[in-house]
Amino acid sequence: MRTTFLYDPATGQVKEGLTLAEIEEALKDPQKLLWIDMEDPAAEDYSLLDDPFRFHPLLIADCITPQNLPKCDDMDEYIFLVLHSVYYYVTKREEEALNIREIDIFAGPNYILTIHQGHIKTVTVNREVCRKSAKLMNHGASTLLYRLLDTMVNNYMDIINTLTDRMDTLEDEILAGGRPVMLPRILSMKKNVMTMRKVLLPQTELFYQICQGKISFISGDAIMYFKDIYNHFSRVSDLVGGLREMGQSLLEAHHSTQTSRLNTVMKILTVIMTIMMPMTLIAGIGGMNVKFPLALRETIEGFWILMGIMAVGGFLLILWFRKIRLL
Repeated sequence: MRTTFLYDPATGQVKEGLTLAEIEEALKDPQKLLWIDMEDPAAEDYSLLDDPFRFHPLLIADCITPQNLPKCDDMDEYIFLVLHSVYYYVTKREEEALNIREIDIFAGPNYILTIHQGHIKTVTVNREVCRKSAKLMNHGASTLLYRLLDTMVNNYMDIINTLTDRMDTLEDEILAGGRPVMLPRILSMKKNVMTMRKVLLPQTELFYQICQGKISFISGDAIMYFKDIYNHFSRVSDLVGGLREMGQSLLEAHHSTQTSRLNTVMKILTVIMTIMMPMTLIAGIGGMNVKFPLALRETIEGFWILMGIMAVGGFLLILWFRKIRLL
């Protein structure tokens, strides 16, 4: 699906749904700003990258076959960005909730072109803004690029807040007496946090390099905006580091809880076996093929005497265990 927006400063309006001829005409006017978004692009959409944009063939190949590392290629007349957006499905199981999607961005003097497979929140949100007003596109291509990236960072913050709330809830469940079935949830959360960390760290380093002012497209006042993006990425990376430590703490707390529960079970079983030992001894002696004094085995009174001895012995052991606080 291809979505196009064209901002014309002469009218102050944003037009949506351009034809190929209108796109070619818009590229010739440096005063206008063109934004083309390609979601799940078809072959005819990719053909636009070659004509009329004339992008480098290797960059076009990167768009057709995603799963690239984050990067920024400065081609003098335009830049090519490869970034990763994260989406968190709160309704899915933890191991399936996190989804990483690549977004490729071409940014030139009077155009922004975004390419991605599937829904990306930062693009969807800003498309809706463009449909309602011109405020997103009336300050040039670098400002539009900044707002796209800023929305993406804010989305990271929303996901971190969601993960933090889920970890807090899981921590309360563990401290209240966690169950063994919680272990897969904890491991899935740790995996999601590690995935976010692997996505964020290269992008943080990438924006640090961009902020050095070596890219012609981003210079002057625009650098301050991208320094703001870098600061946001740095803060998000630090928060993810905190989530990583929190996940490790949850795992340790879960192990401690299960160990404590196992120790309690073993203590109860040990007490039961200790109480049963004298009873087992008496029952074993009573079962020997020898004559008993006082004809204990041959009479009903002898049976009840032996049972009484067992009961008294067990009762005394219970009293002793209670005294030493094992029961």
